[in-house]
Amino acid sequence: MAQAVQAHFEGKNFFIKGLNLPDGDVCWVQTDRQQATHNIPLKAMGLANHPRLHILNFVDDSELHQLTIPQPKQSEAAQIARLRNAVSERIEGLNIGTLILDLYDDFQTGDTKNGKKMAFDGRCNLRWCMQMDLAIVGINYSFKQTGQNAAKRLQDRSAGNLKGQASASWKITLVDAEELSEAFGIIEAKPGPGEGTPETIQVRRGTQDEGDYVGLFSAYDGPLNQAEERLEKFYQALPEVQFTTHEAVVIGDHTKTAPTRITVNRYLKDLSDGKHTWLTRSSRGVWRKSWIPPVSGH
Repeated sequence: MAQAVQAHFEGKNFFIKGLNLPDGDVCWVQTDRQQATHNIPLKAMGLANHPRLHILNFVDDSELHQLTIPQPKQSEAAQIARLRNAVSERIEGLNIGTLILDLYDDFQTGDTKNGKKMAFDGRCNLRWCMQMDLAIVGINYSFKQTGQNAAKRLQDRSAGNLKGQASASWKITLVDAEELSEAFGIIEAKPGPGEGTPETIQVRRGTQDEGDYVGLFSAYDGPLNQAEERLEKFYQALPEVQFTTHEAVVIGDHTKTAPTRITVNRYLKDLSDGKHTWLTRSSRGVWRKSWIPPVSGH
């Protein structure tokens, strides 16, 4: 979002079509970390203390922080309404075109099992932005962790994204390079019905080794066949005799061809009943090669 804001202030098109922000300034509501932490990427892009970027930080601002205290005798909907009113009062009179809620979860119900409550909150936020005549961008923790160190799978992230989807028009999901086993990640931007064309953009992120700001996205135009090459290298590393799925996981980690068990399982599927038929499953969790690759030079 910082990159989208930077492009907006510089009068440039963002590389995700449809994510060009409406006219006006931007207000960034920060609820989970102090402003000094948020300023690290903003400084790298020349946005810290920018006259058109207005910051409301719930960690640094005691009054806003106090409004987040749960009230036992007050409904969750009423508590969220207090936050909306406080934000509206702070930005009244400013030429705000975009309101970024970071985190969006603080402006939605915590009961994800109650669809009616989520729908009500979603409509409230939609009516809120209509009344203020601006666009709301919600950044939320949309993943659920299920025994993994991180939620790397797209389906895990989307499964926890019901709150955001209750009222969202455009839905933007990041799929990292590690999950794809590629040199690039993917940004999926899906508009609402009749609101634009879905886009899938291949991107890479800057690293300190390259002198770029860590995490800065740019369009990726490098080779696209690295996943296939890695799949073949993984297959080459497998033993000629039969092996177990656990042994394949160890091999994938040691050779850095398949960094997670999820990737190994996908590779085994691709190599047995997917695009290739190079593996045969002898029994549950036991495999053997059914095709021996030719030796170079023979």
